[in-house]
Amino acid sequence: FRRVLSGLDRERRTDVPLKQRDLHGEAARKAATASTEMEGGLAGLKELPQGGAKQLCTAAIKLLLDTSQDDSILSEGALASASKATVSTSLTALSSVLLESARANADGNAMRLSLEERGCGRDEAVELSELYQTNKDSLRLLLSRSGFSPPKLMGVTWRLDHVVKSRHLDHIDSPLYFVRLLTTRPDGSDGAVEMTCTQEQLQDLHDRLSPAARQVE
Repeated sequence: FRRVLSGLDRERRTDVPLKQRDLHGEAARKAATASTEMEGGLAGLKELPQGGAKQLCTAAIKLLLDTSQDDSILSEGALASASKATVSTSLTALSSVLLESARANADGNAMRLSLEERGCGRDEAVELSELYQTNKDSLRLLLSRSGFSPPKLMGVTWRLDHVVKSRHLDHIDSPLYFVRLLTTRPDGSDGAVEMTCTQEQLQDLHDRLSPAARQVE
């Protein structure tokens, strides 16, 4: 499928409008800012009193799974003497990592590595990844019910046919692509999205998806 898209891309290349490039640059800057804030929040876990990181992660999970949970749990125990600013930024970063890991169906070890790469101390990362692993199924169920996470694209299959005639025309002889996107739903079940398109429609799909793929990279 990539070879098909690459071939189409070579056939017709157009310059990206200046306004569109500006939008891409702005999105990239926002993504970089968000990443920096997350790393700062995770690094702030090391500033919490002993046991504070584990308590904050427990609180983050409770607040995610139960919207009626009182946020007073953020000022109890080891967190009582912690800086409110540090607790707030670290809570936001932790919640993002927890949902991100659950959405990707990552295991505890993968989350630990992700936390360490983003500035979290090793001891804290080990504790937090164990809490995540214990509550992973509940977090994934939350995502499937809330609609936070769309199906994840796992693969694609395609074939090219030549349509020689239709119900309305005797002679057509045009290429027609049959595309099947293989997906995994948040609850772990398999799914698929099927489509039929002409070369022009496939080219249009490629043109729309290419900027999105570059944003992710």
